[in-house]
Amino acid sequence: YWNFIQFAVIVDFEQQPPLGLQAQNLARARIAGFEPTLNGRGSIGPVQLRFQGGYTYSYGVDLSVDSTLRNVGRFTKNLFRGIASNDKEIVGPILNYRPRHLVKSDLEVEYKVLMIGTEVQVYTVNENVDFFLAAVIPGINEYRERNTKAKAVWNARIYYDMGKIGRIGLIENNILNKEYTIREARMEPPRNLTVQYRIKLN
Repeated sequence: YWNFIQFAVIVDFEQQPPLGLQAQNLARARIAGFEPTLNGRGSIGPVQLRFQGGYTYSYGVDLSVDSTLRNVGRFTKNLFRGIASNDKEIVGPILNYRPRHLVKSDLEVEYKVLMIGTEVQVYTVNENVDFFLAAVIPGINEYRERNTKAKAVWNARIYYDMGKIGRIGLIENNILNKEYTIREARMEPPRNLTVQYRIKLN
């Protein structure tokens, strides 16, 4: 990519609040990856089953940090090494605020008027962040030092179909009440329960 946009922390005391994020152009960036998915459905007698799963691997680098990655062969080598390696030469040029790995799986079981579903999402950490963000927001460095491994988040849902009058459901997210963040300085919600009612208007 030419002129790839990346967010950076800025300080401007002429604006309120003085601290913010600004989209800035990188001279050169290179991104590659893959995303295999698996979808399936079937039945066991009257019970309907549906499954969706996927894995996303993304390796995006700032070529100004490591200009040797302009060489396609070297970049391709690091791309595949980066699937399992955390060596400095792999991690160092990775673009800020971008995790390499994401895993998602979803299973639904439906029987007559009842549907039960469960979902697991696995997030890896953002290996690089803007150094200034870590300097000005208390606790960022401590949190990153404590949380160096991927976090698995488990969600579940149950719905009851009431026919023409609609469908009611309970959705519980982050069942294990994991403390995690997808973007630094923005914690994701703790365990929460939602009651949902859906109706179709013809």
